Amino acid sequence: MSAILAAMAHRKARPSGARPLRASLPSWVGSARVLAVLVGLGCLGLSAYLYSAYRSESRLGSANDLGRQGRYREAATLAAGIRTAPTVARAEVVVAYADLAAGNLPAADAAFARAAAQSPRDWALRTDWATTLLRRGRRGHARAEMALALSLNPRLQLPRGFCPVPRRAGHPGAGVALCRGG
Repeated sequence: MSAILAAMAHRKARPSGARPLRASLPSWVGSARVLAVLVGLGCLGLSAYLYSAYRSESRLGSANDLGRQGRYREAATLAAGIRTAPTVARAEVVVAYADLAAGNLPAADAAFARAAAQSPRDWALRTDWATTLLRRGRRGHARAEMALALSLNPRLQLPRGFCPVPRRAGHPGAGVALCRGG
């Protein structure tokens, strides 16, 4: 047994001239002071991010309040300035609805497109975008967006201007057509 252990120890021995791992690292790596500085910088970066996210959430809340008061242009301007990651998607939605309520359909269309890119599975957003597209006369795109909204929510009540197309053999789901007057 001792012969086996001796053979295993011989196999694990370092080649001649090789330095141990600890000796091959720079001297500052093991320093407690460097570790403390790195941890401190990480905490500082995290606190800066959290402060930025807090400010974005506060601005988004203010934009929502302005929108509820009917001050759509101010709401859209305030929400458009939000650039922190977790609130950007919701800010685009506020901009879209503010522009829609203000009657600025081209701006609402563009904001809905940005919001849909941020939240691709939001069927309610896509439904409202489709109605905006229909109001702008972009009928093909409106039909495609409403079909996508219907695929995301099969129980969706289609808004005025859109009619369901019944299922046909060989097609997995129902579709959408534009109705007269839409």
